[in-house]
Amino acid sequence: MKSLELLKIIDFLQNNITGSKFSKFSSVHFFYSESCSINIWLLVLEFFYKSKILNLEHVYLNNKNTSRPKVDKIINDAVFNKFLEKEVNLLDKRKVNLLPSQQTILEFELLIKEFNNIE
Repeated sequence: MKSLELLKIIDFLQNNITGSKFSKFSSVHFFYSESCSINIWLLVLEFFYKSKILNLEHVYLNNKNTSRPKVDKIINDAVFNKFLEKEVNLLDKRKVNLLPSQQTILEFELLIKEFNNIE
């Protein structure tokens, strides 16, 4: 890749991932605030696109280096901001499933679409 192409990619990432909270990709910006958030975001999207059920226990297990209270805070903040949704598991009412909101799905797909169009 040429330097100019790489600079365009860097510019895109700076403007759309580390940009303003009020940018068109606010959910992406929210999750890119720290490594644990990124991990949660990618895990939620992975399970969504694989049509698999993701419960909170699985999220905790995939964030072993982060405390449960920290993971809970990130998830609760994401739910409050309408980036994630919680729902009670239909088979086991003690479990809570985690899903991306429509906003998160839309912004992720727009981000990838724009990323693929960088020339």
